[in-house]
Parts: sequence; C-alpha cells; structure tokens
Amino acid sequence: MSNRFFLLLGLCVLLPAGGIRAQDADATEDAPPAMADPGDKFPLPDDDIHRGMATTGKLAIQAVQGTPFAEPIGVAKVTVQLFHQGMLLDTIKAETDEHGVVMLEDLPVQSAFVPVVQVAYAGVTYSVVGSQMDIENHQQKLEVPCYEVTEEQPDWKVTMRHLMIMPVAHGLTVTEVMVLQSSGERSWLGEPRPDGKRTTTVFTLPAGATDVNLGAGFHDWCCSTLEDGKLVNHLPLMPGVTQMRFSYHLHADEDSMAIDVVAPAAVDQMVVMLPAELASGVQGLEAGPVQEMGDARVQTYMGRNLQAGAKANLQLTGLSVAPATTAEPGAGQAGVAKVIAIVGGGVLLIVAAFMLLGRPKNRVPTE
Repeated sequence: MSNRFFLLLGLCVLLPAGGIRAQDADATEDAPPAMADPGDKFPLPDDDIHRGMATTGKLAIQAVQGTPFAEPIGVAKVTVQLFHQGMLLDTIKAETDEHGVVMLEDLPVQSAFVPVVQVAYAGVTYSVVGSQMDIENHQQKLEVPCYEVTEEQPDWKVTMRHLMIMPVAHGLTVTEVMVLQSSGERSWLGEPRPDGKRTTTVFTLPAGATDVNLGAGFHDWCCSTLEDGKLVNHLPLMPGVTQMRFSYHLHADEDSMAIDVVAPAAVDQMVVMLPAELASGVQGLEAGPVQEMGDARVQTYMGRNLQAGAKANLQLTGLSVAPATTAEPGAGQAGVAKVIAIVGGGVLLIVAAFMLLGRPKNRVPTE
C-alpha cells in the first residue's frame, strides 16, 4: 500500500460530513485553525479603501457581544499572532477602546501572514483567524464574537465524529475529529474540581492508548489531562459549534487487536475509516461498502443517533504486515501528518458552512 492511500483516506473522511463551522479555543497551534469572513461591519479610514501594493498593513478588530441582551463589549485585552506558512512571525499585544475596537497599523506585509486574533473577555479567550494579508491585501476587518459565562451546563452533543485508523510500525495511529454543538448562549465554565480546574468535555480513549497529541479545541497540557484512560478538557465550552481534534498510538504485540470506541455524548453521526485488509468485524456500527481508491481499498463503518456512552467494538487483523512503514523509516509518521493536515483543514471549511446554515435564530448574528 503506497503513501497515496493515506492521502486518499484523509480526503475520504470528509465526504460523509455536512456543513459546520468551528469555534477553536486554541489559537496557539503551529497552523491556525479556520478562516473567518472579515465582513463589513465597521469601516477602515477612507484614505485606506484602495487595495494597491503596500509595504505595511492595517488590521481593524472589533470584539462583539454574542449573548443576547448582554452589555456590549468595551475595553478588552487583545493578542494578535502573525503566522507565515505555519510559523509564528510575531505576537502583538493590544487593547480595545470603550467600543470594543482596536486598529493595528504598520503591519509588515512584505512577508505574507495570516492573523490569529484572541480577545480575553470574562475569563475566557475567544479566537478568530483572518484571511491572508500581503502587499496586495494589506488591510482587513475582523470581528471576534465573545460571550458571557455560566455555571449551568448547557445541552450539548457531537454532531460529527470521524476516526481514521492508520497502520504504523508496531501498531496503529488513530486520529479523531469531532464537532460539538452547544445549545447555550453563554460559555460554560465546566464542573469544579478539587484541584481548582474545571471539567467540560471528557473523551474515553481505547485501552492502551499512548502518545496522545492535542489539536484543535485544546490548549496544550496546561488545560487538559489524562485520567484513567480518559482525555479531560478543562477549557470552557463555548456556544455554537466547537471542533475537537486529537490523535493517539495503539501498540500491537500481535497481528490482531480489538478497539472500543465510546460516545462522549449523544452523537448524530460517526464514521470510522481504515484499510480494508485490516478490518475483520465490528459491533455497534454498520459496515459500509469497501471503496476502491486507486491502489487502496478503504473500509467504512457508520453509526447514527448514538446515545451517550454507546460503545462500538472494532476487530482488526493483519497488523504485522503494515506495509510502507517498516520498509522506509519515518514513512508512516509522514503519512499520518499529511492526513492530519488534510482532515484538519477540510473539517474547518465544513465547520464554517454549518454555522451559516445551522445557527439558532435567537442568537445575535456575529457575521
């Protein structure tokens, strides 16, 4: 099986999904999360309307209140990170005025960058990712929706959960992408803990999972812990849609393995994808057809309307013949990285569409 399989598998995982938008609490990853439409809510100065070649740029930012009937956002701390091809170029600290607005000028657009804007409000950090700025696109306007906080847990569910299972040397790498939807109109702080942290979302990992890597929706291990085989997230749960992404390794001592997948909450749609030659059986999900994708065969399992705590069991065989990973050192890891990049970017584009189509009518529009 060639590396082409991994690229096709990453693309295929996007096919069953509907439209969705991400609200990513983690804006400190190497690659910024999602693209935001800057809109046209408040103007830049008249003498900057033209879009010509420029050596410096301007970024107008406004923090807007997303909780109905709450006070408008006034003075708030702002952090702007400038990313160039996934690398952090600069970090700018600023503060909005009494209207929640701040203008950043003299930004170095000679090297193209994507601005990641974070606004701290009511103890929670809200993030928006802008479009690329360069010498031809040297000005931009961004709105950052912020919300009041609550101690009361809102109704929330998983609208989409995708698992990609890929063979690597000595086992498997599993990448999970989830999209959560909260019905609340305030950011839920989570259940208090004796250690002073809060718990919002908890994900049960398969037995023996190691090397857990955090992606979108997390903020490194300062705000997440591993406890009794569970990945616990301590970040507030924001209203609307939140993308979560993480991966882990499952070590294989034999050529067969059983994996239990547990629903963290009610799940509208779940999709599991893996090489067809590894699949030997499943319980709790329906087997879909095997898809021929070039020189690869992909097996898909699907489930709908799963209850919280529902368990699916996957039986895998043939792990001792994981092809490309043992012949070429590092090839498996490279394939996994490509899939993660494809899936992360694709899901985020889907996330944007979902929020436009599925926002509750009583929510204050922020776009």
